[in-house]
Amino acid sequence: MINWAKLTGFQWDNGNSRKSVDKHGVGQSEVEQIFFNEPLMNKSTKIPEFKSEAEERHFWENTDSSDYLDWNKAQIVSLPNLKPSTKTISLRLPETLLDRIKIEANRRDIPYQSLIKAWLMEDVKR
Repeated sequence: MINWAKLTGFQWDNGNSRKSVDKHGVGQSEVEQIFFNEPLMNKSTKIPEFKSEAEERHFWENTDSSDYLDWNKAQIVSLPNLKPSTKTISLRLPETLLDRIKIEANRRDIPYQSLIKAWLMEDVKR
C-alpha cells in the first residue's frame, strides 16, 4: 500500500503532462500542489509558467531546483504499479539474428520483443 504522507511528487509521462495543461489549463506543479492540498515549495521563488513541456524540461535541466523546492522534506517512495512510458523505435537486424532471437524467445515462452528488452536492460545495468 502506498503511504501518501511520504509522497513528495510525481513523475509525469508526456501524455498526462500535456493533457493536464490542454484539458485543464494547469501545469504539473499546480496539480501536485492541489493533490497535497498544500504548496510543495517553501521557498519564495515562484515556478514560472511554461508554454510547452520542452520549455519546462529545458528550464529544469538548467536550473537549480533547490531555489524552488525544499529538498530537506523529500522522501523516497516506491510506486510499484507504474508502467514506464515507452517509445516505438525501428531496429534493423539481420534476418538470421532475428530468427535466432525468436527461437530463443519461443524456448522461454515469451514474446521476442520482451526478450530483446530484457537483454538490453541486463546489458545496460552492467
